[in-house]
Amino acid sequence: MEHTNKHGESKVKKQCTLPLTGKRVVHRLITELAVFDFTPSGTELVEFQPGVSLAEVAAKTEAAFVVSKKLSTVWG
Repeated sequence: MEHTNKHGESKVKKQCTLPLTGKRVVHRLITELAVFDFTPSGTELVEFQPGVSLAEVAAKTEAAFVVSKKLSTVWG
């Protein structure tokens, strides 16, 4: 999915505002910037694209997340 909407606002939200069809059924979110895993302890950044900085991901992500100890770029 795209990480932000056409206005530059994050689509990776703190809380879903749409009707849910199931809770806790999604375990991974992949955007053009980064890959996040949803774990029992919270949202974890596990990968990001080459040429994308951690600062850019943080600036474009509304939801709180922790950086994985195994963080890598998608191609590395």
